[in-house]
Amino acid sequence: MNNSLSFNEFCFLQKLSPWLGDCFSSLEFFYRDTDADIDVKKLYKPGHFIRTDYPLAVTRKLLRPVHSIRFLIAARRFLPFTKLLAERNPENRLQFREDMIPAGSNFLVVDVQNCGGLTQIVLLHFPHGAMLLAKKFKIRFSKFKASDSEGVDLAKAAEYDLQKKLSQSVHGYSLDSEWCSAMYQPVGCNSNLELNPLVMKQNSSLGSSPEIRALRYLQDCDEGWKEENFTGLRSEV
Repeated sequence: MNNSLSFNEFCFLQKLSPWLGDCFSSLEFFYRDTDADIDVKKLYKPGHFIRTDYPLAVTRKLLRPVHSIRFLIAARRFLPFTKLLAERNPENRLQFREDMIPAGSNFLVVDVQNCGGLTQIVLLHFPHGAMLLAKKFKIRFSKFKASDSEGVDLAKAAEYDLQKKLSQSVHGYSLDSEWCSAMYQPVGCNSNLELNPLVMKQNSSLGSSPEIRALRYLQDCDEGWKEENFTGLRSEV
């Protein structure tokens, strides 16, 4: 029998469980709808990670989609709209704002779904430090078993949610020009509609910028995802 130091995947997944939706921390659904001309199959591959490079508005209120692409984003919570973010991003001053995705947020692409002529991209908000460990230790996508508040697999819950929304009326401001403009930017893309590169470094090294304070508010702190927290003795035969 040989004892060696190794990464404890069980402890890692246990710590990650609130981000995947558990009985103590259910996930909420947030939306963005767009008609952006993008190659969804090329950009959004299930099991891959993406990241934002500046704050994006999201809402929990959109009902029937009015555009060709919908982002359904599952997250524990997002950042309430604040004066600080409005001042830094004047184009985002919308009177009907609910929540915002902070710059530097990371997401796991869970699924890409087609229904009623629409494409839905299902994203899971993922802590930066956990993403670093998942990539380093090549943890399989199938291990991230996210679910909704009823315990239904996230991909299935998202598909059901879209079908339900397609049977409802269009929400009041879905066609508002200002709102549509704010929703246009695809999650994870830059102004050229290309995916942002993943920044593979500790986000805590960026100091106390407004972006980092926003991430800390969401408990997306690399300090809790240090490799040594998940390394211990494991017996191997």
